[in-house]
Amino acid sequence: MRGAGAGGLRIDHAGAGARRLGAALVRLGPGVAVHVSHPPLRVRGAAPALAAADVAIALRQPSFSSLGASPTKLGEYLSCGLPVVVNDGVGDVGEIVERLDAGAVLSSMSGHEMDGVIARLDDILAIDPAALRERSRNIHDMPVALAKYGQVYDSIAASNSERVA
Repeated sequence: MRGAGAGGLRIDHAGAGARRLGAALVRLGPGVAVHVSHPPLRVRGAAPALAAADVAIALRQPSFSSLGASPTKLGEYLSCGLPVVVNDGVGDVGEIVERLDAGAVLSSMSGHEMDGVIARLDDILAIDPAALRERSRNIHDMPVALAKYGQVYDSIAASNSERVA
């Protein structure tokens, strides 16, 4: 594992559901050391902490308002090549993780779902960080995002000029 000592597992997480899953991972037994960073990292401490992590857990309580959310942390995790465990019902997070083969998507935060993630942990940790970073570029890379915004604005401007003419 990337940042952990021998037999260690380091986790960056956000949210109450993530704390529950982190606690479940701790119960995996001796040989698995879990580092949980919460509350959110300060800017200066973020890079070393994320570089030391092996997996990120970003679970949010689904709600009407979270349907339109896009957590910044997901882009940060993927840009670092960190595999993630996320839940459905928060913006397009689940779709992005599945499309990029970036980790696991929980359909609920039930114990059964979390047990399934624990059972798949070796597969999640085997995701190649460099390949994951490259796959995520088309979504989270700043120059790519700016070019896409430029295309949208050009399309709107062209549409408006046609209506005026």
